[in-house]
Amino acid sequence: MGTGHVMRCLTLAIALRGLGVQARFISRNHPGSSLQLIRDLGFELDILPPASLLYSPTPSINYSEWLGAPIATDCQQTLEILRNFENVGWLVVDHYGIDATWEEKLAPYVKKILVIDDLANRKHQCDLLLDQTFKRSASDYKGLVPSYAEILCGTNYALLRSQFAEIRKYSLDARKGRPPKKLLISMGGTDPNNVTAMILEALAVPLPFDFHAIVVMGATAPHFSAIERLSKTLPFETELLQGVSNMPELMMNSDIAIGAAGSTAWERCCLGLPSIMVVLAENQTTIARALAEQGAATVIESPSSIQRQLSSKVTELFMDEKRRKKMIEMGSRITDGLGATRVAQKLESRQ
Repeated sequence: MGTGHVMRCLTLAIALRGLGVQARFISRNHPGSSLQLIRDLGFELDILPPASLLYSPTPSINYSEWLGAPIATDCQQTLEILRNFENVGWLVVDHYGIDATWEEKLAPYVKKILVIDDLANRKHQCDLLLDQTFKRSASDYKGLVPSYAEILCGTNYALLRSQFAEIRKYSLDARKGRPPKKLLISMGGTDPNNVTAMILEALAVPLPFDFHAIVVMGATAPHFSAIERLSKTLPFETELLQGVSNMPELMMNSDIAIGAAGSTAWERCCLGLPSIMVVLAENQTTIARALAEQGAATVIESPSSIQRQLSSKVTELFMDEKRRKKMIEMGSRITDGLGATRVAQKLESRQ
């Protein structure tokens, strides 16, 4: 849980580094965390103690559990780290379990606070708020942020790695007239509920076309071994990858994707990759429905519907060239991949 949040913060940090701004991370040492990835990308990292509270990824979500500690404890531990630094220009906060209570206590130790959110369900004490949700409006945060706070809304600010913008034109051009063959399956960094297995099992039925499945799992995905065993029994060609660093290229070379309705949705849109999105959590519903209404994706509302709906949706996309073309066009309109640059420039200009 939370890998997408780490990735979008890393994307912003890399964009800031390109402007000569130093960024460092504060993160808790959760099981299966992305701490090593942060280090591998060259960023300083301050680690909070291991989680004292464990969460259960269930439909009834208590986001405060995801902090791994009571909010007062998390606040105090973070404060002890911040006290070691002077002249912190921006504190960037990206966590569903954090709200104005936490931010107010940290505000005296930094110049400004940026909150990254996509729920619009709680108050924040910040100078700048970023919500990259498609069709999100600043009015959704009325009464939730101070009157002086600037709000950046919509996919114009989607935090995508620079590689997506770099290969965007090639990806869109390459799809013209290319018959579908490759199906990309990626259900997030860890896929704790093993939705990947549900997808593969639902596809293991007679289908009126041949395809090559590329299954991508995170470096710390707990069910990788089980998927590896399952992949050897499937009636279609399957390529299993773990902890990849070339996701933009994999998306560019794929024809249809099955993925979660999280931040990777913007990556797929940028490259014009027709998608079937599976809603894995309540907070993904808004994204999924907005993209479906736009004609940029088709949606399966919950993992429990995969077995019943997936094979027909995959068949429709593989066989219906007109539908694929519409998804390519509508998805590519949603984001151009330059959002991280825009946000980084905004932060740098307001230091």
